[in-house]
Amino acid sequence: MISRGIITLENARKYQAVYQDRLDHFLYGVLGNHSDATFEHLQQVSPILSTVVCAVGALHAASTDYETLRAEFVTLSGALTFSRRNNIDDVRALCIGAFWISDLSSSLVTMAVRIATELQLHRSFAKALQGDRESYLRARLHYLVYACDHHLSIPYGRPPLTRECEAVQNVRDFLDCRHANHDDARLVSHVLRWRVWTEIFDTLGPNVDRPLSDVEILLVRRFGNALDSLRVEWTDKLGPDIHVGNYPWKGVGM
Repeated sequence: MISRGIITLENARKYQAVYQDRLDHFLYGVLGNHSDATFEHLQQVSPILSTVVCAVGALHAASTDYETLRAEFVTLSGALTFSRRNNIDDVRALCIGAFWISDLSSSLVTMAVRIATELQLHRSFAKALQGDRESYLRARLHYLVYACDHHLSIPYGRPPLTRECEAVQNVRDFLDCRHANHDDARLVSHVLRWRVWTEIFDTLGPNVDRPLSDVEILLVRRFGNALDSLRVEWTDKLGPDIHVGNYPWKGVGM
């Protein structure tokens, strides 16, 4: 980016700091092991991740560099479509873009799910529980893709692409990992909530205009109780975060 004159080094560092120091914590720390990386390091190991981080930082800094960075990110994302060398940093970049760049969300999350599946992130759960850090990072990225996919599908009447695999069914166990942290607790709480919403979607379907039967009304009450139980449970468990304040509590109540 710098050598091609897309942005200056000074601005790149500034935009990355905007994202890295605050915005990433809204997304449960999707940067993972790059959370403290310098711009130079991130640009070297993953140009697409560096680009989307700067783009989102520029967006929130209300900078005119945003459109240029967005265009560069779109170009890099398009190159992933037929690549056979995609990696987990590509998935991270796509998740960040899907969460923050709304007009690209649907396309980006679809690609993120496909690449995550090809990388078999869902199979990292068992080794993560055994303490392997690389497997832990891969497993939590799978949960991030799951949350992103559900966040951008069910509320819009679309079936999610990610499945209720073993890692999702046993998501509470993920907090037993030796590497688990506060962001993981928030992530697990959201996966649990999306599991309930998935059951609601699969049971009642996407047609919100049809009347419910008596049996379905009882099911709605059961689903409501399940969501209320999760809200109470995780409101008690999640405290203020040093980066995003009371957002974890607000997220549970959404």
